[in-house]
Amino acid sequence: MMSFLLLAIAAAQPAAAEPPFREYRGSTLFAVDPLSEERYPTVAIPYRPDAICYEWVQFFAGENRVVTVRETIELPAAPASWGAAPALGTRVEADGRRGVTEFSDSLDDGQINRRWCVVRGDPLGPYRIRIEADGQLLEEIRFDMVADTAEPKD
Repeated sequence: MMSFLLLAIAAAQPAAAEPPFREYRGSTLFAVDPLSEERYPTVAIPYRPDAICYEWVQFFAGENRVVTVRETIELPAAPASWGAAPALGTRVEADGRRGVTEFSDSLDDGQINRRWCVVRGDPLGPYRIRIEADGQLLEEIRFDMVADTAEPKD
């Protein structure tokens, strides 16, 4: 009787769900020259207003579907301005340090990505970007915005 009960309970349990992203391959943070589109992996973004951007890329293989992405970016302090980000769908939280953006993206090209450009008034220090797709945390990327010794003084 005991073994029948255990078999009945085991049969009633749903099969373990397959992970939503079996083919997730990881991520990279790039510094990007917006004029040449040259990019390089880094964890330190130089403070070069209007002359450099940073872009995170999540890589996938074998996926062919659309996902809902939620990006939360946290700055060390509120920037002077979020610029056009709110008009483009980023919700800035009350403390001014965090912005949340939700969007859909296709995995047809093997990646999802998002780019931010450095503007005057962005704070130096540690940044954190949390990336979720279809409700699953993919990555939390940490990097620093650092003073640029090549930046001309005002």
